[in-house]
Amino acid sequence: MVQNTALIGRASNESTYRSRERASRTQHNNKRTYVRAATMGFIVVLLLALLGGLSASVSGQDVHAAGTAPEEHEFVYVHQGDTLWEIASEYAPDEDIRDYIDEIKKLNGLKSSALQTGQKLLLP
Repeated sequence: MVQNTALIGRASNESTYRSRERASRTQHNNKRTYVRAATMGFIVVLLLALLGGLSASVSGQDVHAAGTAPEEHEFVYVHQGDTLWEIASEYAPDEDIRDYIDEIKKLNGLKSSALQTGQKLLLP
């Protein structure tokens, strides 16, 4: 009978050990699940922010001024041989031509004075 008691004691110890091991694994799995969910949430938020900024830049809108009404501007289409100097001289004869050219470049997002035939230029 003593042997049976020893076996029962060993079986209950093994059972307790297995239960603790399962609980430990469950807690570990819960932590991993939480970390995975948090990481995925961060990635989703980051992608949404990037896509929002990208769509605003592609559409040509200022992200901070997206809610404001667009200004009305006169525009001109560039013909072959046209230059910013000629266009500025024609549309702003009484202003400083260099200042007017700078305004045209800023308004149209031009980094240089190079123009393409058929290009639509907004005028200040």
